[in-house]
Amino acid sequence: MIDKKETLIPQLKIEKISGLPEEDSACGIFSKRIALADGRLGIMTVCILINDGENSDLQTILKDIFELSTKKMEGSSNGILDAVKLAAGAAKDYLADQNLDINFAFAFFYKDICYFAKFGQKVKILVFDQAEKVEITYHDGSGPVKKGQIYLLATDEFLSIIDDNILRSGQEHDIEETIDGLATEISNKSNQGQIGAVFVLVKDNGDQQEIHKHPQVQPSGVTDELSVMEENGMQQLDNQDNEEFIQTKEIDEEKEPQPAENVSLPKSKNPLIFVSLFSKKIIAILKSLKKNDIRAILMQRRNIFIASGLIFIILVFSATFALWQKVQSQNTVRFNQHYSQAYDKFTEGTAIIELNKQRARTILSEAEKEITLALEINRKDEKANTLKNDILAKLKETENLANIDFTDYFTAQATIFSLSYINNNLAVVSDGKFYEIDNANKTAKEVSLPQETQSGFAFSDSIFVFGNGKVFQVDIAGGKSQEIAQKDGVLDINGFLGNVYLLWTDQIFKIVPIENGYAPPTEYLNEKNQFGNQARFAIDGYIWVAANNKIYKFLRGSQQDFEIKGLSGDTGEFGAIYTSSPLDNLYVIDKVNSALLVIDKEGVYKKAYQSPDFAKANNLIVSEDETKMYIAVGNKILESNLQ
Repeated sequence: MIDKKETLIPQLKIEKISGLPEEDSACGIFSKRIALADGRLGIMTVCILINDGENSDLQTILKDIFELSTKKMEGSSNGILDAVKLAAGAAKDYLADQNLDINFAFAFFYKDICYFAKFGQKVKILVFDQAEKVEITYHDGSGPVKKGQIYLLATDEFLSIIDDNILRSGQEHDIEETIDGLATEISNKSNQGQIGAVFVLVKDNGDQQEIHKHPQVQPSGVTDELSVMEENGMQQLDNQDNEEFIQTKEIDEEKEPQPAENVSLPKSKNPLIFVSLFSKKIIAILKSLKKNDIRAILMQRRNIFIASGLIFIILVFSATFALWQKVQSQNTVRFNQHYSQAYDKFTEGTAIIELNKQRARTILSEAEKEITLALEINRKDEKANTLKNDILAKLKETENLANIDFTDYFTAQATIFSLSYINNNLAVVSDGKFYEIDNANKTAKEVSLPQETQSGFAFSDSIFVFGNGKVFQVDIAGGKSQEIAQKDGVLDINGFLGNVYLLWTDQIFKIVPIENGYAPPTEYLNEKNQFGNQARFAIDGYIWVAANNKIYKFLRGSQQDFEIKGLSGDTGEFGAIYTSSPLDNLYVIDKVNSALLVIDKEGVYKKAYQSPDFAKANNLIVSEDETKMYIAVGNKILESNLQ
């Protein structure tokens, strides 16, 4: 049970209505439970109107604006009003470089205060309190929330068709009947894209609000006191007056968050039981001191030492318990935040799965990441585990798996080790030979390579290869080769902007060109990694290493955060990986499952291609427009179109 004195969210009834989007205008109506960085939870309601002269995908833009704004707000560690301002600023910044006209109103309900921010003149915020009506004209501020009030965030076009007198009673049934009556009228309007509103009826500002029907944890139980309001006053404005809603100020008073009683974090025996036993012992000793000659007992140092020791133990135990309590409280807040975000993203992704499967997959992948973070805090929480299973099931529905057929493109004299591009032609490194293939007529220019070549790449007018513990630079025009480094145990070789990189089992070495040659290899990674003996890598400015069933991302020697999201099943061992600066995706071969995985550079799994040839492929390359793919199998290059 949550003590009603510690509730965070007023009990609200929220009703939304909007017309169908048009080519040049659309109205987005949203509501969402928001957990701020410090654990405070509230309800955000939003009305956004956008007009566009270029016929963009306005519905997607609306969702992106709302998602960006709420993320900014969730990450804010300042006061609540500052967080709302930050959300509004993010919405304006998103459209700064686009040909869009935007008007919006944000209202965030926390305890018995509404924090608001608005932009533009075409969306209004009105407050109905019995017979009175107030229009909020300030760009941002806050005001008290009382039972029976109706907050209306609406576009001008909506306000032109509603008789607001019926809202002054504040009755719940009035809102529903009003919306039912307006739905038919709106459907006959020619400018539906500019019509939208959200009604918020305050049913009780002292009861806990339940947002979703899906089983979930309750709010975190943070009990920081209500922000102190230094009110300059709120003057009411009706149709005859032109007074303004006076902005109120907030001063956030922080208290230590307390753990929620209904979140099943790991528990141990209550240390206060032991504290109580020690306390009783001390009380008994003190009582005995009163019954005897004080001066005589003080001479008994042994008893004093025991009493002092008990007091010290109690103090240490109390401090330890307080620290434990604080850690538990922080874990509860973090768990609730991750769970709430995961559930909201799961709901959003599920809703659009039939309309936009690819976008739904991206959102569901983000939900999987959030619920994984929650389970890292509390792996035994049943609701979180159930939600993760639901997310994985939906991800399975959105998987895009396609079979692919290859045709022969080129045959070399020996095994082909690697593929790259040079002068818009395919550059092929095989055992002892280099081929530059003219894509127009498939004729090949040949250059001899050092014996025992294991792999290589082409750059500018040179070929760089390694074999037998040595690295060579070979001139394409004359075929002249020179040794530039010695390094045993090299797994793969690649280059970027003239630099040569060598992949080892636990390190990457960098060879930098200098005057009249190359500098000796130096360690690139700041810390070693266990890549194994089958690792491969690709470079586009970042270095991407495919090792075992994981992809590592490095920049300037430091490992960057990267994980594959959206895969509902287990992957096998990764083989060759390819990307380049113009490409949006990573292409990596799963040798065990004989598949090619397509993963965007944010880590979202997008698609898989299957063919028995992938299990045998030494290398792969993809065209810049991502329409063609080539793989090296034995001494052949196979070609296929990407769908």
